[in-house]
Amino acid sequence: MRFRGHPIHPMLVHFPIAFWSTAAVCDVATLFYPDFRLVEAAYACVAAGVLGGIAAITAGFVEYAAVAKSHPAQGTLSAHMLTMISAWMIFVSSLVLRGVPSARATVSPLALGLDLCGFAALIAGAFLGGKLVYGFGVGIAGIGGGSAGGGISCEGVNSNRRERQR
Repeated sequence: MRFRGHPIHPMLVHFPIAFWSTAAVCDVATLFYPDFRLVEAAYACVAAGVLGGIAAITAGFVEYAAVAKSHPAQGTLSAHMLTMISAWMIFVSSLVLRGVPSARATVSPLALGLDLCGFAALIAGAFLGGKLVYGFGVGIAGIGGGSAGGGISCEGVNSNRRERQR
């Protein structure tokens, strides 16, 4: 899935990451500063991240299908996909558990725990996504089977390029 030759997935992933990170910060902040506005902001951020995650996951599936099954990044691709879908499912669970925000000034301990677990999965999945781009060159023109405009130069990508030229 591309827009003007660039993969859409990397354009979309920043939104759920930002929303879910903000939700986790707001929820932790309610432990020290109980305020209904923080609970409401966290709810809105979890919901927006879940919606944005649907778009990012859909674009990711399309990108996943475009990478050759023999590509050395397949294991990392699968791990990235499963980790990020797990994060999404954890945040969906948190959203359902929260329900619509009430006049409470704190979040339930279970919802907070889910947010922190989801955040940990999010960080792990984002690390794997970075490894795909910077280590394997997935989505970069001429490297890793991608067709997007590139120009990124780093050791992992350059070594991958040298391996492909042999």
